[in-house]
Amino acid sequence: TTRWPRPLLSIFGGLLVLSAREQAPGWAGGGWGLRLARAAVPCDSTATCERTFRPGPTCEGGQCTNPFASGCLRRMVGDDSPGGGIDLDRHGYLFRPTGGAPGLRACNSDDPPGAAEAGLCAAPEFDYGEIRIGPGNWESSMFGAWISQILLSEVLRVPATVETGKGAGGCSFYDLHNNFSYPNKVYNWEAVQKAHDVVDCRETDEECSHVMPEVWAGQKKKWKDAQEAGYAEAPDGNDMIGKTGWYVPKFTIVKDPSIGSVIGLRGKENQRKLAKLFKRPATWQQYCDDISSTGCAQRDDIAERAPESEDEGGFFFKEGLYTGHFRYTEKNNCTLNPDTCTGLMVEPTCNYSSFT
Repeated sequence: TTRWPRPLLSIFGGLLVLSAREQAPGWAGGGWGLRLARAAVPCDSTATCERTFRPGPTCEGGQCTNPFASGCLRRMVGDDSPGGGIDLDRHGYLFRPTGGAPGLRACNSDDPPGAAEAGLCAAPEFDYGEIRIGPGNWESSMFGAWISQILLSEVLRVPATVETGKGAGGCSFYDLHNNFSYPNKVYNWEAVQKAHDVVDCRETDEECSHVMPEVWAGQKKKWKDAQEAGYAEAPDGNDMIGKTGWYVPKFTIVKDPSIGSVIGLRGKENQRKLAKLFKRPATWQQYCDDISSTGCAQRDDIAERAPESEDEGGFFFKEGLYTGHFRYTEKNNCTLNPDTCTGLMVEPTCNYSSFT
């Protein structure tokens, strides 16, 4: 019987949510347009690829193949890597079938038929089920999924794939042609529930994942509900530190270098300066109602037309139609409001959980 053991993912530190069937500690990881990224490097010969990367990739169709298609760590460790290798294996975790370079990664269900026989990967030696990782549709979550896939496939020798959702393409770190798609959802809780129901994600065509590598605090109710429903484990830290911050355009810093530091942003002594410098944005509808001399009946440098719906009216920017406009309001007026006047700074709320 294929095993799905609790300690399988304990090598990762985590904020993770896992399918409860998986019973492993881990990280936790709504949707918008799908994006396919092609990361291949152009080439005119295999020599170009080897100079750009290292021995291993070939030039096919004018693009270099993935130098890590058979394994990342085997390319970075051992006598066959440039400079004799990097000390990534000082604890001896990597599988070395001959005592030399690390062996091929474990094959998975995304690999083409005959991949093991062709030497692209190695048939799994252990009786573990395949792990399906379900990242969100932003880069750090996807990178976390790739790190998980590498550790599972090359250190633990367990097959691992990446779930992107219906209609999306693949997102394997080992894609031979360096292509990957962004997942189709921000947080795919339905896929975690499906993994709990079917256990082996290879047995279903529906979205299915055992682990989400990154989840933010705004999803707390979702993971609590998933725990109470019995299909997810409690989240754990993934050893990443997430921070938000204030950013000021370079041209503004050039105009007033003092605001490049918190020293120039704090205290009563800077209140009037900030109120004058940081105006408030007008929505498209506000611009038409309060600022445009024609109510946006005629195009100008800011708006091509009036908004055609309530949703459009709430936009602060609409490419090709509304460039956005900043203005002073009473809240910026330190003569009228000497104690409370301020400029506008925007930051995410405490329940922020994705840039999308």
